[in-house]
Amino acid sequence: MKKLILLLFMLAFLGCAVAPKYNFYDKVPNKTLAIGTKGLIIEAVDGSFKWEYGNEYQVPIDYPFFNWYTNNAALALSTGGFDKVNESNAKKVIVTTPYKDEPMYGYLQISKIITECKDKTPETRSYYIQVPENYVRAAEGGKISVMYESYMCISGYYSNGSKGTTKHGYSSWALWISDRPL
Repeated sequence: MKKLILLLFMLAFLGCAVAPKYNFYDKVPNKTLAIGTKGLIIEAVDGSFKWEYGNEYQVPIDYPFFNWYTNNAALALSTGGFDKVNESNAKKVIVTTPYKDEPMYGYLQISKIITECKDKTPETRSYYIQVPENYVRAAEGGKISVMYESYMCISGYYSNGSKGTTKHGYSSWALWISDRPL
């Protein structure tokens, strides 16, 4: 009988325990952006910016920031994930490269950075966009190519004060391009 009472007491006591809630850290944008490919120009279709190699730019506060959680990068940041890209989470852009005479069409997504990881690695200090020639060639004939820069970060903490332990991948930016209008 004592065992039964002890078991019922333990069940009642432990049954009332609340699992700690997982809280996500805030996200903030990097303040600057640079183009890292010589001859590259990225221009917003709506005329809100024109970014060229050799200069550093302030990222507009009203940019439609977005954050891909890249744990499933094979889908989210692949051409298969392109159907989720639109003007509510990216800017429609014209991309001029040193590899083609005609401009490319694209969408540029810029993500906010998790505050706990801010300024700890190059991609969490400033956006640095590069477009390699092989990605431009892969976007010919109406195909879509995607480039992005990612960083690893623990995304949050528990309400009991302990930190999350699993690092996940996040993108700081993603650029989708094609030689045909998207």
